[in-house]
Amino acid sequence: MSAALSIDLGLAARFALVLARVAAVIGLTPVLGGSVVPRPVKVGLAVAIAGLLLPRVAAVAAPTSLTALALGVAGEIVIGALIGFVVAALFAGIQLAGQTIAAQMGFAAASQFDPMTHANSMVVGQFQFILAGLIFFALGGHLRVIEALALSFGRVGLAGAHFGGGAMEVIYELTSAVFVAGLSIAAPVIAAMLLTQLGLGILARTLPQMNVFLVAFPLQIAIGLVSLGLTLPLLAWWMERGVDGMGGHFTHILTSLS
Repeated sequence: MSAALSIDLGLAARFALVLARVAAVIGLTPVLGGSVVPRPVKVGLAVAIAGLLLPRVAAVAAPTSLTALALGVAGEIVIGALIGFVVAALFAGIQLAGQTIAAQMGFAAASQFDPMTHANSMVVGQFQFILAGLIFFALGGHLRVIEALALSFGRVGLAGAHFGGGAMEVIYELTSAVFVAGLSIAAPVIAAMLLTQLGLGILARTLPQMNVFLVAFPLQIAIGLVSLGLTLPLLAWWMERGVDGMGGHFTHILTSLS
């Protein structure tokens, strides 16, 4: 009876640790576990993936106390959060580009609540975020995240992570990549808006009797929308580049934790 009970405790502890890592990955991956995804769906997805991965995970000894189990779960959450942060940083750069473009087009006052970020967001940022999510699914990014999650159990065993400076280097690199992506995607639209404002300034000095403010706002919106449409291939290229680069970031993180 006691032997059977110890096996059950070991299996339950292993499932709890696997579920903690899976739930952290899903929670930080915007298109899989964002705020707009219903909580029962996120919980069900995490439990289903954890159940499928459980047979692939090596058995671990049952924790001797609740404190040991809590520490193990916390470590698994950190590992999953590091994996999910790779995807979250990719989408953060896209959304930053959309916010910058919207501000240049004059949509700063036309913001609305974004359930994905729990903050006020401009419509261009939401549009690019949704488009980036569709491209992410089309490129199979969600499958790469699940694949990296499955491989992580072979590289870093349950409750066996060694946290060092390597993971922090990846975080610093991804954080800087957010601003690089935002400025790179928004740069063409910013340039078009700058040239538009420069032309309006010259027009205002050349024809002082003309009320430039009446045409400035609709002209900026029109040129901004045209520029935004022309830069959509750039967004798709940047998403493809980001999805292809996720594998290297996953490997770097898992290597630093093993």
